[in-house]
Amino acid sequence: MLMVTMYGFWIASCVLAAFLIGYILKKKLNREFPIFFAFLMVSTLSDTTNIVVSFLFKYKVYYYTYWTGLALTVALGFAVLHEVFRHVFRPYESLRTFGSTLFRWSTIVLLMIGTVMALSSAPATRSPITNYIFTIDRSVQLMQCGLALFLFLFARQLGVTEGHRVFGIAVGFGVAAATHLVAVTLRSHFPTQTSQFVLQIVNQAAYLTSVIIWTVYMWRKEPERRRASVLEQTESWNYALAAATNGDGGASFLPNVVDTVERVLNKRAMSISSEFRPRG
Repeated sequence: MLMVTMYGFWIASCVLAAFLIGYILKKKLNREFPIFFAFLMVSTLSDTTNIVVSFLFKYKVYYYTYWTGLALTVALGFAVLHEVFRHVFRPYESLRTFGSTLFRWSTIVLLMIGTVMALSSAPATRSPITNYIFTIDRSVQLMQCGLALFLFLFARQLGVTEGHRVFGIAVGFGVAAATHLVAVTLRSHFPTQTSQFVLQIVNQAAYLTSVIIWTVYMWRKEPERRRASVLEQTESWNYALAAATNGDGGASFLPNVVDTVERVLNKRAMSISSEFRPRG
């Protein structure tokens, strides 16, 4: 019964994802989110291949197809983070440029952390390569959860509402990533075969939920993104970075950033204090 339920969720997610891919092509949304579209394509193809291989071939073949597909989806899932980030900061050129630089450095740091964790922690698999992929996968999923939390907290300050597609993409990844991280943690505490099947079912159900979220957000009409008065502070940060990067660059970049940020914060503090200053 558990096996049937797991395959049911697995097949349902593949069918719905295939429908979503067709809809994205029809509406030409792949031009707006090319990396997310590539992730859907690779993920759906990988899941479909794994389903077929699990029925027709031995476990060794499934082993290679599974880990190859996982490596590709992990890489694309990390790239989607950057794509979402660029869409969120699209109106703010300086913030987007500065963030892209930080993102490139975070990629290097992520790979280094994955290497250290794969070498120092207890191996999750027998192969060093698959253990490394597994570690990077967990690190990327943690970042996806952080991105979803970031949008929940600061979306409106950036002009993004709950109705925008970029918000739905981040939430979908956050749901799947958070569920998978919890399931990985529980596996070490409940190593029985029954609990393993139950956790796999939960993972498949979470991914199906994510595909449903993405389908709804791609299908519904996206609201217009507007600049409201709440964006004044974001504009100040964008201006601060623009002023810093227009200097002589190089070694003076960080001091310029610090100086301009301090000026913005001081100006903000002065405006707040003037509002509460007694009159008369």
